[in-house]
Amino acid sequence: MIINSNTKISELLKENSQALDAISSLAKPLEKLRNPILRKLMASRTTIQEAASIGGCSVEEFFLVLRPLGFESGAPASDNSPTEPAAPLPEPEWLKGLPGEKITALDVRAMLASGHDPLKEIMAAYKKVAPGTALKIINTFVPTPLLKLLENKGAATYAQTPEPKLVYSYFYKPDNVQLSGSSEPQQQAEAQPEGPHDQIATVDESTFMTELNKFGSAHVKIIDVRQLEMPEPMHAILGELDILPTQDALYVYHKRIPVYLLEDLQRTGTFNILIWPVSDKEVKLLLTHRKQ
Repeated sequence: MIINSNTKISELLKENSQALDAISSLAKPLEKLRNPILRKLMASRTTIQEAASIGGCSVEEFFLVLRPLGFESGAPASDNSPTEPAAPLPEPEWLKGLPGEKITALDVRAMLASGHDPLKEIMAAYKKVAPGTALKIINTFVPTPLLKLLENKGAATYAQTPEPKLVYSYFYKPDNVQLSGSSEPQQQAEAQPEGPHDQIATVDESTFMTELNKFGSAHVKIIDVRQLEMPEPMHAILGELDILPTQDALYVYHKRIPVYLLEDLQRTGTFNILIWPVSDKEVKLLLTHRKQ
């Protein structure tokens, strides 16, 4: 198979399942592909170039580990430096015209280095930024699931890589506009604030309990996944959702916000999810069927 920097990871795995071990060996962040659910979510959306950027390695290093498996590179990288996009997307107009004082920066590199998932802090920071301003996340890779998650919540997003292993991701909160899902706003009569009837909403204890109490105890399935090892929490939740009656709710005790699960559920559009961040080590989720 002839491959290049734009070849999807899913194509490699379909051609030769041993590519999984080869790719995972390149860098620790790429070991996430061993998780079958994360692999399902990421592989079909991620190219070799994007994966190399996430792993902090080069496209040529990908080619080197894949060649023994029968892959041939059609456009090898010229050196072994960490890859960068050949043609970065132009800076969107909303970012060009945004003054520095209207951009709130959050550096999550130390959190990630310590093994802490910064999603809760990022979501809280985005909730706090005023309409017409933006949140800037400083990271070492492009957080694709987060970009898609906030795009679907109405944000305009843009990511740039000023240097290897340094990524700035911008999340612009529009003022009385609705976004098409990519980078530019479109006019809308009235912007709706995040609330319990959004598909995915982060709420406080009072709102969470109000929504939970709308269901009788016989119609609430409770599961606790806090002690399960990855990827068992996602397996357990998806398994319960598969058999959840339409009039029932799934109440989940979790230790973190499951960003990949949320992205997948948001894409399918079949469930509403309320998130109550109880503490740094506890999150409660309420999942209900989305009314058609």
